[in-house]
Amino acid sequence: MWKVWKIDLHEMGVCLGTERRMLVNRWERDYERRMEELSDRYKQHFESIKAELPSAAVELVENGLHDAVVLSVERPSEDLLVLMLDCSGGFYYFTDFRLTFEGVTYSNVPADFKGAWWLYDEIYKTEDSFELHTLFDSPMIETVIRARDVKIEPLKLPLMRRLQKWYRRR
Repeated sequence: MWKVWKIDLHEMGVCLGTERRMLVNRWERDYERRMEELSDRYKQHFESIKAELPSAAVELVENGLHDAVVLSVERPSEDLLVLMLDCSGGFYYFTDFRLTFEGVTYSNVPADFKGAWWLYDEIYKTEDSFELHTLFDSPMIETVIRARDVKIEPLKLPLMRRLQKWYRRR
């Protein structure tokens, strides 16, 4: 009798585990489908406004800052916002650089934001210029910057250019 009871519990556990796995698989498929739809809609939107945005803002979004880390946030004046970022672990810039947002009319970027990781961004056309929405991790927060323009300034040579320079000197 004990053996039968043990087998029944085991079979029940396998059955529940299989059912849970099926639910998780269905959720994953639905999630991936929804994310693809959202991504496709955003890409269409971006392509439709790209020509109306400042060229540096387009470059910023097209090249991506995923995994960039905020080194500092400065507000030298009411209409300027400066973000210093470490992109050494990112996908494009691979160096520290400064983003200077000019003509800022709104920003909810915290002053003490050092160490936050840039995850995802979207840009939208506004009456004056653009609005950059960014999702950060550590802490998980969405920021919004409304500005007229942005300047992108590398603060160090990217690793490949430094290596090329070093190799030429040899």
